[in-house]
Amino acid sequence: MGMSASQARFLCLTARLSDNEVTQQNLAYSKQRLSDNSQMINDQYLEALNKTKYQVLTGYNGNQANYADVSYNQLTGCNTVAAGKQYLVKDNTGKVLVSNAIAQAYAYGNGDFNKFLTKIDGGYTQSDLNIKDIDAEDKIHDAWDKYLASVGQSEIADHILKFGFYNFDDESYNGFATYNTAYTTDLNGEEIQLKKDSEGYYTDNYLITAQKDAMTGKISCGFKIGDTFHELENVTYNTESKKFTFTDFTEEDGKLTEYDALYADLTADGNANVFESSKNRLEFNGTNYTSESGFDYDVYVTGNVLNFEGSTTAQRELYDYALAITEAYYNNQNSHSAENLTYDPQIVNHYKNIFNEMRTKGYTTVEEKYNTDNSKAATNLKDPQWFVKQLKAGNLVLSYFSTTEKKFIGTTLDDDESITEKEDKSAMAVAEQVYQKAMDNLENQDKQIDLRLNRLESEHNAIQTEIEAVQSVLKKNVENSFKTFNG
Repeated sequence: MGMSASQARFLCLTARLSDNEVTQQNLAYSKQRLSDNSQMINDQYLEALNKTKYQVLTGYNGNQANYADVSYNQLTGCNTVAAGKQYLVKDNTGKVLVSNAIAQAYAYGNGDFNKFLTKIDGGYTQSDLNIKDIDAEDKIHDAWDKYLASVGQSEIADHILKFGFYNFDDESYNGFATYNTAYTTDLNGEEIQLKKDSEGYYTDNYLITAQKDAMTGKISCGFKIGDTFHELENVTYNTESKKFTFTDFTEEDGKLTEYDALYADLTADGNANVFESSKNRLEFNGTNYTSESGFDYDVYVTGNVLNFEGSTTAQRELYDYALAITEAYYNNQNSHSAENLTYDPQIVNHYKNIFNEMRTKGYTTVEEKYNTDNSKAATNLKDPQWFVKQLKAGNLVLSYFSTTEKKFIGTTLDDDESITEKEDKSAMAVAEQVYQKAMDNLENQDKQIDLRLNRLESEHNAIQTEIEAVQSVLKKNVENSFKTFNG
């Protein structure tokens, strides 16, 4: 009976010893895994320490340079980059990427920069005209003169204001600048446009020219009306007496070279008057107008819209500016604009560059390009990681406006002088916190495993000792049993 009990005890101890050794082995594996995890956490920490981000120079606080993370909003905002440097973002098809608000303003403007400005933020104008200035009309004249000269229409410049603009609220003109022109008929019954200055209406006299008869070689003095040459006969001009003389005439290229500032016009009696001025004045006689030449003219006036007639960006900018200051002048409800719009030259110039690029290159939005909603698009425009990722992937392209070349020039995150790659200290701080927490957790687990291993080792030794004792008892029992049976 004692021997059976010892054998049972031996089997139980052996089983316990086996369980102890398996548990120790599993804990050893767990300890190895902790070591592997520790290495992985350490690698992640080192990678985070090397993490960088792109930032753009925004200005200086004394000698201290200030930077901000590169995002779409940060780069493309007005005056959000040092020295007012302006960036533009396009997609990989060349279209300008703009916010939904700018896209809506552009659609509203329908090619009109002034209307576009009214929908930007609280509304802006490019009119810098103060209608209280005594020279306000002269400034409008100058603005239109520059535009009209750029499109080869300087002949109507004198009509601006002096013939009068229609009110911009007139539905028939729908916000366009208009001017009046006066017409009459010439001696051949053809319609001609009158001109006007501070003294009133006038027509142009004709420059005196020369004509040589191909058959006879005779040189005649006169002037042309249409294709008809009107010869001046028995008329002399002396430089001292201010009278025309045939003997003072010299032929060169069919013009009077010595006195090429002389003009003439037919008189009502068929003779000719000679003038040193090119203006043939018209005076109102109560019924119609009479010229200095003695002719009567019927004059009628029509309104003309100053549509844009140019083809270049520079011409368009001249037109838009002249239109803006003219509208402000005629709508004259405050010192700058009838719509209480804000005049800020920096903002106006910023959006002018964007508007011109949208007009020539086309445009898209985040909503359209990425097929997303307004909320997600607004988040992306503020997100530096999203923006950098799109630039790195080639989905978006960066450019900046060159003030010397007057156009946008391509650039990259790595090549642009205002953009720098810097340590991401915020990411490093987060990584430090994560690393420390993870390592503390691993260290705590490691200590717990060591404590369990120590207990299992003590238990293992105790079981081993007890097994040895039971084995000794079993051995003696076997020896005693042999002695009993042999006796």
